[in-house]
Amino acid sequence: MASSMTGLRARQLCNLCHNISLSRISTSGFQSRAQGTKLPTERLVIPKRRKRDDLAVLRALAGTVGKDPTASYGYHDDPFLLPKSPLERRKYLLSGDSGRKAAKLVINAKPDLFLAYQHDEPKIEAFYPPSQTYVFTEPSEDAIMERLDVLDLIGAAEIHNQLIESGNAPSMDVSNHLLEVLCFYNSESPVTVMDIEPPPPREALEAGETTQEEEVSEEVEESSPAPEPMRGRHRETWKAGEENAAQIIFDSLEEPDSRSYNAMIRGMVKYGAHSKAFNLFNTMQERGIQTTLEGYNALISIVISIRPDYSERWNVLQQLLRQMRAENVQPNITTFNNLLNSLRLMGGIGRKRALQTLSEMRAVNVEPSLGTYNHLLNIFYRDNLPPTDIIYEILDAIEGQEFELQEPNDIHFFKNAMNVCFKLKDVRLAYRLDALLNTGDNYKLSGDHVKRSLYYSWFLNLVCLMDNSDAMFEYYEKLVPGGFIPNGLVFMEMMRSVQTAGKLEKLSYIWDEMCLYGLRYWQQPKELLLQIMATADSVDTTVLEEFGRVANDIQKAYVESSRRRVPSRWTNISLPHVATIHIRAGDKDSAWSTLKVFRKQKLTPGQAVLEDFISLCLRTNDVDGAMECLELAVNDTLAFAPSLAQKIKQHEGLTTGQSNQLSQILEGDEDVAVKDG
Repeated sequence: MASSMTGLRARQLCNLCHNISLSRISTSGFQSRAQGTKLPTERLVIPKRRKRDDLAVLRALAGTVGKDPTASYGYHDDPFLLPKSPLERRKYLLSGDSGRKAAKLVINAKPDLFLAYQHDEPKIEAFYPPSQTYVFTEPSEDAIMERLDVLDLIGAAEIHNQLIESGNAPSMDVSNHLLEVLCFYNSESPVTVMDIEPPPPREALEAGETTQEEEVSEEVEESSPAPEPMRGRHRETWKAGEENAAQIIFDSLEEPDSRSYNAMIRGMVKYGAHSKAFNLFNTMQERGIQTTLEGYNALISIVISIRPDYSERWNVLQQLLRQMRAENVQPNITTFNNLLNSLRLMGGIGRKRALQTLSEMRAVNVEPSLGTYNHLLNIFYRDNLPPTDIIYEILDAIEGQEFELQEPNDIHFFKNAMNVCFKLKDVRLAYRLDALLNTGDNYKLSGDHVKRSLYYSWFLNLVCLMDNSDAMFEYYEKLVPGGFIPNGLVFMEMMRSVQTAGKLEKLSYIWDEMCLYGLRYWQQPKELLLQIMATADSVDTTVLEEFGRVANDIQKAYVESSRRRVPSRWTNISLPHVATIHIRAGDKDSAWSTLKVFRKQKLTPGQAVLEDFISLCLRTNDVDGAMECLELAVNDTLAFAPSLAQKIKQHEGLTTGQSNQLSQILEGDEDVAVKDG
């Protein structure tokens, strides 16, 4: 019944729309005939279909919204669930990856339960365990390629060797393809989570059987020697002997070509066999075999590890560049960036040749990347060098541009550039750099959470130091927690900025933010906050009450920290500040509780603190409280106890009993002094 009513309403709506459109057409036609004009006929042009990728719709939707500064997309979007330290952030991200691997492990252990229903179209092979059966079981080129598709490198190498032994050598293309994959993975199949066997049944463990992992660990503890320390700047992990399947296949080739040599060179460079890579390059040159661009790029990147002297390094780099020109090999962005990275560790020669390298890039129409500018910053801004204007020239050249990731070092530029801005104490330059970061999708090149945290820490620190407090809080609201989680040093700079600007009412907000982001038990920020609140002048009553609330909360934090591995400790500076804050806020009960903490912590209150407390008691006609404070000073045998007694004695509202009690306290103090004498 409901469906029929819905269909009736739909038909009525269609008829209504049709009638409206007809009435508009007839009316416009009548008006045109009445005016004696002819209706213009417009030709309907259907645009051609545009090819779009799979993310086009998502990209269009993302373009309708901006970035949310309060959201931290790598974690739960809730400030109370955010990781509070770099270690926690790393654990959080690793736990997500571990959960995905655990899910694959469960699927591998119980495939009959999880893979019984396969309805995904098209089938995504990466979500399934690798097939354990092969179509081609006999040695052949197809069998090699089939095993390479699933990265079964050991099986592919074995079949290749079988074909060589049988006299049916594979084609050069297949051999080179296998050689490239072996060199990339260092002659071993990549370990995936699907290769991890599920844990043994619980019954087997209860029966006392040891797992393979336990047996291996016992053997290591008993017989294996301590690992040798890594020598130099790199560690050679290139396989040797029979384990090096890549070398075996390379040696089996009758006439290795350029592709074969370059695969070996790039593999040796990747796994630290730098001297072997140059020896193989020299062999290529002797045989007249040309090196590819990728091979030259790999060799340029390791020159600093084979030559200790700066001049020798530059000579080798020049020889490689001349050879590239002789073989008509055009350099690309990786070539120049590897060259600049080598110049970074060549002292004065590197600084002299760096700008020449940049000019050469422009001469061959190679556009610098962010990694190029990052290498220039590393070359010209070192701790032992005077500052230069290179960073200003760099920002003048790239300001307002959008960049894409071209090589791994691109993600280091923004972090290192902000570090330079911080060292130069140039906040305007930092604003320009941050504007570049937020141009287009450049923010995607800011790196991982560690690099972003360093970038924003230096940025906010610089704003605190060199700009006003309004700008500081404006950027704080923009950057936290979406950009980074502030550390204790950032909050300390914020406190100093607030103190300088005289906006002391913001101190309670800073303390609340510290508690929110896990810095409640940090010693230094708390001590600085107490010092600023205790020494502040001309503060309103409302602000003093807020100071008292913060001081009470800090006292609770000290008590709570006693159960922590590294508890906070009261000092002769922090505890008097708490008492002073309570006294200035007019909170006698909290002030007296703080004074009693001195004896528990074996600390001595200062004369100014006790005098202020007694003055507070006398202003409120609480003579008993003043007498208790005096008794505390006498019991601790403080030298200034008589001056405190005189201060109380001058009060006009003393009763006879209180005067007698005061005399007894003073007499007791004199007796103690005589005994000590």
